[in-house]
Amino acid sequence: MNVSSRTPEGFPTRCPHCQAEAAIEYSPETGDASCPVCGSLLWKNDPLAYNPILEPKFEIQKFVDWVAVDAVHLDHDEAFYETLLHRLVISLAAHAGQIWITDSANRPQKICETGIEKLGQDMADTTENIAETWYAMAHQTGAFLVEPGAIHCVSSLEFENTSDFLLLFGSMWRKEEYNGFVVIWQRTTDLARTKRGYLRFVEQICELLNNP
Repeated sequence: MNVSSRTPEGFPTRCPHCQAEAAIEYSPETGDASCPVCGSLLWKNDPLAYNPILEPKFEIQKFVDWVAVDAVHLDHDEAFYETLLHRLVISLAAHAGQIWITDSANRPQKICETGIEKLGQDMADTTENIAETWYAMAHQTGAFLVEPGAIHCVSSLEFENTSDFLLLFGSMWRKEEYNGFVVIWQRTTDLARTKRGYLRFVEQICELLNNP
């Protein structure tokens, strides 16, 4: 079995002896390593040790750690938001995403996006036209979701999701001031708890970001 997929810190591995899960750095010369828990010898090409299911789990944990620990020390510039959005979309296995930030005139300015081209030009145009409504909604309600075909109302604001995607929104704050919002285009699901889980993940990431 040839293993090519890996995380930046190692290969997703479950020790076949003690069942410990870890991202293992195998020796480039011999292809082996020791389990960090029980010390058993592990082999890079052992199908009993390699576990691709662990890869998303490790990626999500690294992403959460990055937001909770490292983000506070980074400049929140365009490169930062691009990294944030990219890792958020990957962690959710989502289709697309955008981040809009408050500009000097207190209006939403799109600072980055990913995957929008796959949704079509109509969707790209829609986001430009509806961004101010989303911006105001996120400011008032924080995190919220809008299912396909649903109409979301906040005070006098109204938005109808005419797409085939579940839309997830999270508000972002800096130094107790509203700083913009993130929107994620997620695959649809019939499970209410899954939808709430998607939204809660976006909300928690924003909370970590908002409260360093």
